[in-house]
Amino acid sequence: MRNSIGSAFICALGLLACTEGPPPTRAQSSALAPPAPGLALSVTPVRDTIRGGEDVGLWVLLKNGGMPRAIDNHPDAMRVALLANNGTPVPPFDARSIDVFLGDLPKLIIPRGGVFGQYIDLDCIGNPYAPSGHSCYYGYRVEQDGEYRVVVTYVIVDGDSTEALSDTAIVFVRP
Repeated sequence: MRNSIGSAFICALGLLACTEGPPPTRAQSSALAPPAPGLALSVTPVRDTIRGGEDVGLWVLLKNGGMPRAIDNHPDAMRVALLANNGTPVPPFDARSIDVFLGDLPKLIIPRGGVFGQYIDLDCIGNPYAPSGHSCYYGYRVEQDGEYRVVVTYVIVDGDSTEALSDTAIVFVRP
């Protein structure tokens, strides 16, 4: 029997596109809503309250509630924006072009009920295909106290059609 927590953790690390763990028990299934058809994006901060200057970590999950789906996992597919409480965009530091040629990337197949997960550190939003692993395209540092919204958008291009998924997470910065 698979360990669903261990499997979910491996999926959440972005190491695999994998299916969910064992089916819920009868008691659990009555409390669960049916999955939405198609792909859905979910963004969750590792910690919702931090101190100024600390890294903001996010779990970004792409869940498939429909038929198996092929996507390109190009670094340009996911965009992250940081907004102050009043809606003002926080400018990134060290912004670089994401327009890079990576050659043909393999398609990632997300099966029905599958989840593709990735951890993002707002301090270094980078190229996961870089040989050094430390290639940042841009980043955000949250220094001032307040409430911030992190908006993550994932764009899927499939032939002539484009689909944009988006979700928002709230992070509080305290002294």
